[in-house]
Order: sequence, then C-alpha cells, then structure tokens
Amino acid sequence: IAKENEVPLYENGDLVDLLSTLELGEEIPEVLYRVIAEVIAFAYFIQGKTPQSFNNNDE
Repeated sequence: IAKENEVPLYENGDLVDLLSTLELGEEIPEVLYRVIAEVIAFAYFIQGKTPQSFNNNDE
C-alpha cells in the first residue's frame, strides 16, 4: 500500500528479523543503536528536518 501511494520506505529485513524477537517494552540491544539511529535519521530526512547543529553549507 505504501509503494502504491508513494510513501517513502526504509527497508531492512535483517533489522526487522532482529526486532521481531524482542518483547514489547524490551530494550533495544546496544549493538542495534547505530542502525536504529539511521532509521530515525531517514525519517527526519524525508520530513526535511535536520539537527540544529547540522550545517550543510558549502561555503
């Protein structure tokens, strides 16, 4: 449905497999922090948001 409606997707089957083994409310293992950060960054990027400290000017 998302693709049909041109909704951006971040696909990572390995991450889905790992997260599906966790119980609801269980902490995300530290080894996955970086990839989770990438997913969050992707979500911000597609919304046109950047961190306040981010500077993308090539001056």
